[in-house]
Amino acid sequence: MYPDKNISSFNCTTCNLSKITKTPFKGTFPQPNRKLETIHMDLCGPISPESISGKKYFLQIVNGFSHFLWIFFLTKKSECKDYIKNHINRVEQQTNSKVANLILDNGSEFKNTDLQNSFKYKGINHLTSAPYTPEQNPFAERGN
Repeated sequence: MYPDKNISSFNCTTCNLSKITKTPFKGTFPQPNRKLETIHMDLCGPISPESISGKKYFLQIVNGFSHFLWIFFLTKKSECKDYIKNHINRVEQQTNSKVANLILDNGSEFKNTDLQNSFKYKGINHLTSAPYTPEQNPFAERGN
């Protein structure tokens, strides 16, 4: 197009920066070898518009081994801890398996002493992802 211009030695910092790609994220949590070994959870919301029954949030729970998904609709964030405790008890009784690892984000709804004591009592290892790093909890974040 421009025969008198040599563009082979052209070096533009902005062009080079725009071509940089993000490296793939390596998982940092243990890979499950059996059902219920690792459970991923995330609370999503508030959802707009809310449901007919007034639900604004949903709790998403994913089995890390089978990728089976449970969704619970909530009116308030504060309902989250009861749903988590009831769900863990129910699936452990139904499957005769114990939850070993629970992977959550650093949301305030998961940071409560009642829930922490419940995990400790049941022997559940509570793991949290780094703030603003949804890549660390991909199964739960995928549904958002």
